[in-house]
Amino acid sequence: MLRYTVKRILLAIPTFIGITVVTFAMTRLAPGDPAIERADGFSSPIASQRSYERLREHFGLDQPIHKQYANWLTRAVTLDFGNSFADNEPVWDKIRVRLPWTVSVSVLSIALGLALAI
Repeated sequence: MLRYTVKRILLAIPTFIGITVVTFAMTRLAPGDPAIERADGFSSPIASQRSYERLREHFGLDQPIHKQYANWLTRAVTLDFGNSFADNEPVWDKIRVRLPWTVSVSVLSIALGLALAI
């Protein structure tokens, strides 16, 4: 039994890494650039270019992709999701507000599915 448990835990490690790589790749391949979105508010092209470069540095987009992934994974594991682009509030606060409703709806749907199945 111990051998089986250890084997399953060891198999979970590459699965976790694969899921995080796919998730990171999807966010990086999504259209749009957060630095461009934030820098568009400046009126002159020179100020816009400077702010764009500073924002790319601030968001870590000027680093190699493997460093970006390592930083992203570290922040995700420590539940540091940064601030929302919409209202600059911490994303974790937004998740914490909506999490009880999400869990309750999930539990209710599982219970309903089990009741119908039985």
